[in-house]
Amino acid sequence: MAKNATRDMTEGSPVKLILGFFIPMLCGLLFQQLYNMADTIIVGKCLGMKALAAVGSTGSINFMIIGFCLGVCSGFAIPVAQKFGEKNEKQLRRFAANSGWLALIFPQ
Repeated sequence: MAKNATRDMTEGSPVKLILGFFIPMLCGLLFQQLYNMADTIIVGKCLGMKALAAVGSTGSINFMIIGFCLGVCSGFAIPVAQKFGEKNEKQLRRFAANSGWLALIFPQ
């Protein structure tokens, strides 16, 4: 029998629950920053100044796209969490499916 992976966020220590979300998010952001740093170092040493300038000029665009995707995901988290709390599985599936369709429409 499969184990239920659903975690009730209303029970337990709030600090422990918040850290459970914070640490993986922090790791993801750190790896993204390390990727950008490695990209800059490799391009700067191997391809020269013009290529390095191109990498630097796309950093803001990359940040904007990632920020938009995070914002959309946060926006869908609100109705999904509300329907989950209401135990309204039909509406929960609808919101989750809509967020999945939106993720397919916007290329990442």
